[in-house]
Amino acid sequence: MLLDDRFSGEAKTILDASCLTMVNGLVGTFVVCQVVLGDESALATQAAMGTLISALRLLVNLADSSYEWCLPILRNPFALPTLLRVISSYRPVPLDPTIESSSAHTEAEANKLDVMCLALALVTSIVQEAKQGKVQISKMMDPSCKFTRSCLKGCHCVGRIGAVESLVRLYLDQTERSRDLSNAEATFLKGHLAILLGLLCDDRNAANRTAILELLPGDSSHSKLETWIETIRDFVGLYADLARRFVRAVQDAKSGPSHGQEADGSDDGNDNDVQIGLPDPRDTTGATSGGIFVKHAEASEKGVELANRVMAILQSAQRDL
Repeated sequence: MLLDDRFSGEAKTILDASCLTMVNGLVGTFVVCQVVLGDESALATQAAMGTLISALRLLVNLADSSYEWCLPILRNPFALPTLLRVISSYRPVPLDPTIESSSAHTEAEANKLDVMCLALALVTSIVQEAKQGKVQISKMMDPSCKFTRSCLKGCHCVGRIGAVESLVRLYLDQTERSRDLSNAEATFLKGHLAILLGLLCDDRNAANRTAILELLPGDSSHSKLETWIETIRDFVGLYADLARRFVRAVQDAKSGPSHGQEADGSDDGNDNDVQIGLPDPRDTTGATSGGIFVKHAEASEKGVELANRVMAILQSAQRDL
């Protein structure tokens, strides 16, 4: 049941049905928007992206609030296949300096990152709370799937691979991109993917752990696990850094001067917050990638707890080698 005992039996039945209808409606909106995004119409694409982000954000908030919300999302046959394809198909496009519409490109890439972060957050909540999610995530899919109608409930493309393998490939891709120390987005995604992969290989999913370790680079399973654990440890540090920036941004907003400046307009030396590649922590609207990062920072305590739990799983596997 999605509602607590404050409601009568009849009221709970009615309200639960309405809640399920809402969840299915949000999933349906998300899926339809993915199909529309393949349309060449710029107007349709812009409208679909905004609606998609709103629907995803609501689903993330619901799933994060209670285990009970994860189940109806997971039981929707369109939800997890679409989420996995969104995650696995994420490939940022570098800015071409010869193209004049750089602002449009920046906005498009920010939207892609928003969708990626939200999809990762939702899948992580589902896998964390619902055991069935770990089973369903083993389905086959093509990272380059175009979200055609024939693939809505499951990918039928000829280039299908296991979803776990697809996630590992994306993790390795973000690992390579994160070698550029200014690319905080890649570092963030690499850490989040490391946690998601860790959730997929607890004691009940030894087969997943074996498959993941076979795909990771390294001389031994022990060294692969050590690198994996270190990635999550770095991610915890990033969470803490974002939380500090959020607190400082709020304090700056209350005190009057804009972030990065003293009252006399001089620089306080903190403009590197944006320079190093992290989104401006002043952006708390959730409308851009900065908003997504800040939302994660606000939930840093819960995120750190999850990261520590995953590290414990991997450390246990390391001891058992």
